[in-house]
Amino acid sequence: MNISTPEQVLTGIQNALVSLKDEDGMLFQMHIGATSTYYSRKLHEVCINHKLAEKLTNNLLGLFTDCSKLYIDIEFNREGTRPKYAIIKHVKKLARPDIILHNRKTGANKNNILIVECKKRGTTKRQRQCIKDDIGKIRGFMTDPRYAYIYGLQVIYSPKSITGTFFYHLQGTIAEKPINIC
Repeated sequence: MNISTPEQVLTGIQNALVSLKDEDGMLFQMHIGATSTYYSRKLHEVCINHKLAEKLTNNLLGLFTDCSKLYIDIEFNREGTRPKYAIIKHVKKLARPDIILHNRKTGANKNNILIVECKKRGTTKRQRQCIKDDIGKIRGFMTDPRYAYIYGLQVIYSPKSITGTFFYHLQGTIAEKPINIC
């Protein structure tokens, strides 16, 4: 399988994010509008992630020569028949990545390309900690030989922008590039 360069993958991701913002940006700030606490919450990020997965499909799969055998899935929590775990801060935790690009195989036949973690920007200490924890989760999935994702992406949805970080392997380390779509 031809694995595209980090620059090509980053360009595909940026194109997907621009398309998401232009076509579905209203989802970032959508309120339901009822008066009860439950119904006045903002739209859940899984709904936005579904739209992002569609945009990533359109902008990334063509970068790989054997793209008919790759899939973009959301909330994929299995490695074969086993639950998926990530090592985060030296602790093994059950994990369910928001979006992944992979071939749905396991063992020597697996090909994990991209792991994506998304959050809506928050102002509470807990929300900020969850955003930081996502970085550990991405790095964990990229460095764990059981998964060995080639690329990682953190996405933070805000009412008027999408920011985040693109992660990729470079000379034995994980490099980062910031993303800002206004």
